[in-house]
Amino acid sequence: MRKITVLLIVLLSFLWTGCSTVHQKSPSDLLTASRMSEAPSQAFTVRFPHVFIDNTPVTKKHIKDAVFASLETKLNAQNRTDVEGDWCIFTFSRLEWVSENVLKIEKKRSLRADAKEIGSLVRTYSMKLYIAHDAEKNEFEVRLVPENIVSENATEGYSSQLTGDVYAPSQYDNAQLPAFTSGGQDAQVVDVVSATAQDLVDYNKNLIHYTKQKKETFSTTLDGDPILLRKLFADYLEDHESGAVVTEKGVYYAGKQLVCIVESDNAITYLCDLDIPEEVGLQGTGHRQAGAEWYILSLVKRYLTLS
Repeated sequence: MRKITVLLIVLLSFLWTGCSTVHQKSPSDLLTASRMSEAPSQAFTVRFPHVFIDNTPVTKKHIKDAVFASLETKLNAQNRTDVEGDWCIFTFSRLEWVSENVLKIEKKRSLRADAKEIGSLVRTYSMKLYIAHDAEKNEFEVRLVPENIVSENATEGYSSQLTGDVYAPSQYDNAQLPAFTSGGQDAQVVDVVSATAQDLVDYNKNLIHYTKQKKETFSTTLDGDPILLRKLFADYLEDHESGAVVTEKGVYYAGKQLVCIVESDNAITYLCDLDIPEEVGLQGTGHRQAGAEWYILSLVKRYLTLS
């Protein structure tokens, strides 16, 4: 009988310890909930040619890369820092593909004091990308669809300090309390998706493109005093704020030689033989990757034409 009593006490002690461990929360425990987005359900559809301006075929990878780049740029533009008393709240975004056609968008609010994070809230959104090729019309149809379910993960450190920011179903089911609001964050995500859809068909932005190396070559000789000619040429580039450096040997930008200069007794020759990246788009070309270099070369060619 005594053995049975001892075993019973040990068993009860074990159960109590186990239950206490299950219900105990550490500071890093997350409060997780899912809710409907405040923003209305929408789908954004655009159509555009299935080949670039040089008849190179557009691929799904080109489209996915363009969508990702536009979303990432616009989400990063929403990053901000808010100061509330002794606290700072850093809001920033993260974007990643979670499947072939689904993008996950995370908006994190990091609560900090004395340069240390004391809590965080992460809202997770998703967007589906549908790409269809219409061979009869020689077009792509692309649909961007933000999902209307939002997942929230908040640490206790955050939820205890900023209760109103965290969605708690049991709290907001109470009709006497004001409706939960994301502070406009849900609408911001939908606005970013909408703007990205518009970017795809704004050909001036050249968002859908591929990059190739273009050969730039020219050779022009000007007669006259080479020292004077070089000075006039250098002044011209400086007046146009090109950032180029002109020496006896050539034109340089960021340490890279763009144009070679050869001086003789009564003449000066400008030589260029350069491979430079160019973005080929649906209806034009762009020079974002080497914009400064393209600008300097255009100034050089204009100067030589006018001289």
